Amino acid sequence: MDTRDITLCLRIQSARKKKRLQKEALEKKLIALHKEQNRLRVQIRNLGYEPLIPPVQKGWKRIFVLRDDVRRSPRALFYIDLLRKINTAQYSDSKKFLVKRRKRGKKIYLNREQRLREFYEYEWKDSKFSESEKIYFTESVLMNRKGEPYKMYTFNEPWRYVLRIVPNMITLLQVKDAILEQRSDEIRNYLIKNNLEGKLGKLLGHRQNYWSNSPKAKYVNPLNNKPVYKILDEYYEDRI
Repeated sequence: MDTRDITLCLRIQSARKKKRLQKEALEKKLIALHKEQNRLRVQIRNLGYEPLIPPVQKGWKRIFVLRDDVRRSPRALFYIDLLRKINTAQYSDSKKFLVKRRKRGKKIYLNREQRLREFYEYEWKDSKFSESEKIYFTESVLMNRKGEPYKMYTFNEPWRYVLRIVPNMITLLQVKDAILEQRSDEIRNYLIKNNLEGKLGKLLGHRQNYWSNSPKAKYVNPLNNKPVYKILDEYYEDRI
């Protein structure tokens, strides 16, 4: 047999092996795209910000401030410094800060709740509170949905602070890079259009829960959402 014929025979692969090689090539490509996408995210995030001149107002911001009588007290600076570590902020398009809820089938609007920051146990251990600040917190044991206990640390003198609504001013604008964003969009669109996000998540070891509210085909009632006259027409047609 000619040497070229032997080489040709060795190159012939079974359909199963070809399919496996195609699968491995696709998996390697997906992993490479994932790594490239992560690099692009880091590069875009590290572009930094530039001043926005003039600043633009975008809605309203609600934050905690020191109460007037506490501000005039000798320990005002202490409570101001503590507020920097426990303050929270909420944003809204209007000054009302309402949240929509349903009560007996009707839509109602309630005041949006806002509290000072609370700390889980792991956050508390890594916090930078001084010993004089830690005495203002209370440790409580709560239960999660699984019935497991966990610790929460809450500031025990919230009356020292009050909420204030201020304009939400945008003073910085993120620097853009068209080439980086274009490449990031290309990768994302490729994964979405080819339904490869689930496969990539499986390769990365991400858990995926598939749940559907639609009943199985054998449990579907054929008379659902069908007018009575159509049901009667079909019944008489079958009889005839």
